[in-house]
Amino acid sequence: MAVDTTAGGLAGYRDAGEAIVKGCKAIDDYFYSTPAPDKALWREIFLRVMSEGPWAGSNSNPLASKMIEVAGQLRWADEFAMARLVLSSPDTARGAESLRNIYNPSKKSGCYIATAVYGSYDAEPVLVFRRFRDERLAGHAFGRAFIRSYYAVSPALARYFAGRTALNRLARRLLDRLAKLLDDAGSH
Repeated sequence: MAVDTTAGGLAGYRDAGEAIVKGCKAIDDYFYSTPAPDKALWREIFLRVMSEGPWAGSNSNPLASKMIEVAGQLRWADEFAMARLVLSSPDTARGAESLRNIYNPSKKSGCYIATAVYGSYDAEPVLVFRRFRDERLAGHAFGRAFIRSYYAVSPALARYFAGRTALNRLARRLLDRLAKLLDDAGSH
């Protein structure tokens, strides 16, 4: 990548640096100065800086690093674990979008627990569970009641699974088996 060393080009780099400094200062000012900072706001800012702007999809995102620092300093274990999960994702922008769907369940009708465990709304087992829900469960009164009950409790469970590696491994093994059973049953 060539660096534009003309006066106009260097101004762009200077402006980007100033934007980072101002963004980090605004984060510090709010989260360290507010007596009870809002975790939901932290999540929204973190997910936004990971999925939008010039560092979307990058593991070296300076504003995301600042947000992780804040979560650690405030001892917000769930938010810290969520940030680590997104940063460990092969595609951080997609990982951020998957977590956005978990934290804002009204946006998509997904399988929140499986999305949290697999790290993607579009993982093959998640698609199997959605197909089963749509093709089998939704057609029956008992199935619809199960779906409503699942959506009432699953966003909280999905948040609990975020960043808990050992629990995710166990859940993934169980969900892999269930997805295979459902997939095999659906292909006959």
